[in-house]
Amino acid sequence: MPPGRRHPCCCRSTRCGRRPGRLIRPRAAGSASRAEPPAHHPAPPWARPPIANRGSESILSVEEELAKGGFTTGSMRQMLFTNRSRVAELAAADTARMCAAFPGGMAPSAGGPVDVTPACAALSTWDHTYSLDSRGSLLFERFIMRLVPSAPVPASLPWKVPFDPRNPLTTPNTLDIDRANVQQAFGDAAAELRAANIPLDARLGDHQTVTRGGQRIPLPGGSWQMGILNVIHPVWHPLAGNVEVATGTTYLQVVGFGGSACPNVTTLLASSQSADPTSPYHADQTAMFSTGQWVPSRFCEESILASPALRVVRLTKK
Repeated sequence: MPPGRRHPCCCRSTRCGRRPGRLIRPRAAGSASRAEPPAHHPAPPWARPPIANRGSESILSVEEELAKGGFTTGSMRQMLFTNRSRVAELAAADTARMCAAFPGGMAPSAGGPVDVTPACAALSTWDHTYSLDSRGSLLFERFIMRLVPSAPVPASLPWKVPFDPRNPLTTPNTLDIDRANVQQAFGDAAAELRAANIPLDARLGDHQTVTRGGQRIPLPGGSWQMGILNVIHPVWHPLAGNVEVATGTTYLQVVGFGGSACPNVTTLLASSQSADPTSPYHADQTAMFSTGQWVPSRFCEESILASPALRVVRLTKK
């Protein structure tokens, strides 16, 4: 971080291996119009490629916070657990309209018409996040994964409005719901959930979990294809749905410098600290990650002394 720049930053990793994360460093409040000098001459607008879904969500989330007056450590922590899907922001409303337009509530699929009536109601009221209580998110993700199972950019979806390099964060948009392959992908996703005995309007937290010490802990977040800051990759089984979260967010850290010598630091290790199932630290922070809680890190004497878990051991010479 350049000298003299005091604002919260966040280091995060989206792989299970403990490796350096990406630094999210927003500009200071009031400097939204002051661009950092480019490291090289930027490409002309017509030559710029589409931005990946997660990159767009990162930029838009930062700009939204700057428009509110800048970042605090609290708003940074909240942003990382918003679990908003950039793809859902662009395509969920179109998907809900397509669902409502199927004759008799029956969507086409490879195995024949599928009743998607419960899905239509869930999608129409979904807030486009992958929070534990969201309904419609699981079906939407399976739908998108059938359209573009491995593509990293929104341009890979069948859009009516193509990518415009002059509006890179809001284009492409308007899902082409009149295409037969789009309608069948939705029906196939619905059939996929039914084969796994999962309701089409299922609560995400009931079907996206990780096992710690025999306990199933629900996890918020979604795959990187969905354009979510909080990346979670569950393993899908055709007859059981998401059986276990395999990879995803690991270490989170938010640091704020508020003018004092003591920084405001919170961290979270989503996988918890111990691989030993008998350890009290095997699942403690995973449970905190599930509910969006953070661990305060104490670097200064004042904060150390204020810790409710403080234990002082005095060593004396024998």
